[in-house]
Amino acid sequence: MKYMQWSQASPQLRRQAFGSVQTAEAAAATTEPLRVMWTTPHGRRGMGGMDRLTNLITTALDQTEGRSVAFTPLTTKGRFGKSLGALIFLSALTRFIVLALTKGIHVLHINVAAYGSAYRKMILAAIARAIGVPYIVHIHSGRFPKFWKEARPTVARAVDRFLDRSSAIIVLGREFEDLVVSRVPSAQSRVRLMYNATPSRRQSCARVGAQGKLHLTTLGLLGPNKNTTQLIEALGRLRCRPDWIATIAGNGEVLKARAQVVKLGIAERVDVPGWMDQNQVQRLLEQTDIFLLPSLSEGVPMAILEAFSFGIPVIATAVNSIPEVVQDGRNGLLIPPGDLQALVAAMTRLLDDADLRHRLGQQAFQDHGAFYELNAYTERLKTVWQEAASAQI
Repeated sequence: MKYMQWSQASPQLRRQAFGSVQTAEAAAATTEPLRVMWTTPHGRRGMGGMDRLTNLITTALDQTEGRSVAFTPLTTKGRFGKSLGALIFLSALTRFIVLALTKGIHVLHINVAAYGSAYRKMILAAIARAIGVPYIVHIHSGRFPKFWKEARPTVARAVDRFLDRSSAIIVLGREFEDLVVSRVPSAQSRVRLMYNATPSRRQSCARVGAQGKLHLTTLGLLGPNKNTTQLIEALGRLRCRPDWIATIAGNGEVLKARAQVVKLGIAERVDVPGWMDQNQVQRLLEQTDIFLLPSLSEGVPMAILEAFSFGIPVIATAVNSIPEVVQDGRNGLLIPPGDLQALVAAMTRLLDDADLRHRLGQQAFQDHGAFYELNAYTERLKTVWQEAASAQI
């Protein structure tokens, strides 16, 4: 079959050509699980939100009776720089093709951030189309709108096709939904608004400040996007207050953060431990009174949702989808991005007002159970996967 004929062939015809690529209907008829391949940048020990979500969904599906979904993570970037990252991506492409043609992949779930992530995922999507595997695009990064709007015309059109040919597009907020619909109107019926999710807890943690001090915490990739430098400067502005300690945890610019803490004379009160595994994060959040995330761009940060699940009041910036989750004065406090004075004022307000901390934290805890609970999220994902696998694209 010539390339032009092949590119215009239906997924069903392509699957017939590759007889080992089974359809979702065939799997259902033989009671086989729905086989979903899910892209993740760094793998099981990854340090980002997409990796964290991958691990949570893997665990949730493993605990489901009946195992209706066979879930296969696919690492597409790795943690060892660009050179090895290119080899890891080539390995991921090979693994996807082999599994699709031998064991069958019913749907490919493509998690995408921006820039390099988008380029890699567009290549993967093109291969999926060529062999007749339907794919879902899941937009995670707050930088994706800027990347798409400012891309060269050829790249922008490639992004348009990437989304338009998908079976579904999962977005983290209304800003992302409006952008997709405005740029790719034909995809409107396939857009699914789904905030991220984490496991819920039976009750929020009762906190007593360590030695009478309130514990402020932030988690994430330390650096410009998380506005780590300004956050540390804000803590420095509060150094005359004796009633707080802080932890700035995460990967990224750890040494730079430690140096700034020392320079400001707050090293005895501000811990910069570097990356923490999930057990360490859980213990940290159990001891946290106020959670801080003054980012310049975000999707729906997993760290905020985890803070909600512990009943911790959050101070965050009003960027991207955060205001759809953190509602100012209801379950947290919102500040303008990059506004040092507003950050200091919000921290001071929560440090001074125990009743406000309690009220915001309790509402955050209730909202998590109602809207951001992992098992309900996973069930909805299953529906999206089933629809995508059965669709006539």
